[in-house]
Amino acid sequence: MFQTESVVKMKIVMIGGGSCNWSPKLICDILHEESLNGSEIWLEDIDLKAAEKIKAAGERLAKDNGRQLKFIVTNDEDAAFRGADIILITISTGGLKTMRPDVELPERYGIYQAVGDTVGPGGWSRTLRNVPVFAAWAEKFQRLCPNAFILNYTNPMASLTGVFHAVAPELKVLGLCHGPVGTMHFLAKLLGTDVSHINAKVGGINHFFWILDFTVDGKDGYAMLKERLAGRHIYELDKAYDPVNGIFARSHWVMTELYERFGYLTYTADNHTAEFLPGYLLDLKAVEDYNIFRKKIDWRAENYKTGMLLPA
Repeated sequence: MFQTESVVKMKIVMIGGGSCNWSPKLICDILHEESLNGSEIWLEDIDLKAAEKIKAAGERLAKDNGRQLKFIVTNDEDAAFRGADIILITISTGGLKTMRPDVELPERYGIYQAVGDTVGPGGWSRTLRNVPVFAAWAEKFQRLCPNAFILNYTNPMASLTGVFHAVAPELKVLGLCHGPVGTMHFLAKLLGTDVSHINAKVGGINHFFWILDFTVDGKDGYAMLKERLAGRHIYELDKAYDPVNGIFARSHWVMTELYERFGYLTYTADNHTAEFLPGYLLDLKAVEDYNIFRKKIDWRAENYKTGMLLPA
C-alpha cells in the first residue's frame, strides 16, 4: 500500500483525455508519484464518451493502488485550463480521416511511409494541421495558466512543441517521447542487466536520435556491447516480434546497419528511424528487406475499433 503522508494537490489536465493509448499510461505514471496523491485529473476531450471510459478506468486504478485522485471529464477548455499546474497533450487533429491521405497519397509517388507522423509528406501535413490548434492553446495557456508545466506528446513532437516557444516563449513547455527509454530497455535486455543500471547520453530529435555514450554500472557500455556481439550482428541476438520489444521494433535491421556503419546506436523502432534516411522507404523491396513495420491506416482503424489504440 502506498503511503500518503506527503501530498501536493495539483490540477493536472489531459488534453485528449479520452485516448485509450496514452491516458491510462499517464495515469499509471501519476499513481507511481506519491507526491501527486490527492490531485485532480481533468480529462478534457471533444469525445466525452471516451473520456468517461478513461475516468472509470482511472478511478479503478486509483482505488486499487490506495490513491486519492479526483477525475473530472469536460469538453470546456477554459474550465480545464484555468489554474492548471500540469498540462499533458495527446491529441490528433482530424483523427484517422485526415491521416489517411498523409500516408496513402505519397505512395502514388513511390514514398512508402512507415508512420507518417514526424517527417516527410505525412509529417509536414500533420504539422500544418496541428499548428493552428497549438497556437490557439498557447494564447489560452498564457491567459489561464501561465505558470503551468506543459508536456507535449503529440506528433510531430519537435515541430509542435516549437509552436509554443514561438507564440509564447515564456511558457514552461517540454516535448516528451518514450523512445530513449524504450531503447534503454532494449539495451538492458541485450546485455542481460536491469535498465536501472544503464546511464546514457542521447542526442537528436524525436524519433531520430543517437546513443552518444552509455555506461552499465559505470563501465563503458559500447565496449560491453562489442564484447557481447563477438562479431555478430545485433539482429542475430534479437528475436523478431519479441513482445518485450514491441511490434514496432521488429528485428532491428536498420538499427544494426547504422550501428555497424557509424558506431552508434539509434532508436530501437526501425520504422521511425527509417523515415529520416533515404533509401529505406523508396521501394517496397527495401521495406521488406529491412522488415520495416508500416502503421497503415486500416491497421490503425482495426485497432481503434477494439480499443487497443487511439491516435495521439
